[in-house]
Amino acid sequence: MKKILIPICTIVLISCGNKAEGEANAATDSTKTENAVATNNILDPVSGDFSKPIDPFQLKESMMACYNKEIQLVIYPIPFFDTDKFAQDQAATVMADSKDKTISINFKTLPDIEFTRNTPFVIKCKLKEISIWNDKKELLIIDAELVGEAKNVKTETFNASTFTPAAVYNSKDVLANVLAWNGKQVTIIGDYNGTTTSKRPDGSIMELRADITDAGGNSTVGCNFTEDPAIEAGARGIKISGKTDLVMHYDNPYLNNCQVVK
Repeated sequence: MKKILIPICTIVLISCGNKAEGEANAATDSTKTENAVATNNILDPVSGDFSKPIDPFQLKESMMACYNKEIQLVIYPIPFFDTDKFAQDQAATVMADSKDKTISINFKTLPDIEFTRNTPFVIKCKLKEISIWNDKKELLIIDAELVGEAKNVKTETFNASTFTPAAVYNSKDVLANVLAWNGKQVTIIGDYNGTTTSKRPDGSIMELRADITDAGGNSTVGCNFTEDPAIEAGARGIKISGKTDLVMHYDNPYLNNCQVVK
């Protein structure tokens, strides 16, 4: 969820692709896009291999790997007073001696216990999304259940491609992993599905986005350009490099500062 104030403007949509033609091609051509990497592997943003072009589906699955899945985290709730009780939208941080709210927690059922500052707890929960407000990034957590205080709890090394609901992870490591997608340089390979141009009232371009899909048309990556990339309608197996936007747009990844790779 990205909160951005945008002035009222006129939106001009320019479709450069032919949907009917694309559907016909998909029906007659069952082969995968040439040179595309496998789409069934989650790429960890810290340890993954990004030297090869990524299929749009693989990029989406990788960026969504941590979300809406059960996970156990060590967190440090921030009390309003010296001693406090848990609340919905509970502010928390990822380490002791920090007052910086980096996590917001919504519980299934509110725990009726008191806590003090710098007391670590283990919660079972799901990650929902990253919220950005005035450049402050906050991890939103839902369906949380309090497991107990994190006394002598063994934590595991977090990796987005291998984490399990049975293990306990430091929220600091998980948050760092999620934030590692912010501005990650990647190259995708897929099929061109049209360009959208958004203009301000004075005619200047606010957004110039080319949509690239996987061979099956199941996933789309929005690629933002600063100038018209002049991609041929119906182009297949096109490579585009850019930097990942941390926030998903309608569950689709966006790339910024894009360039067509020849």
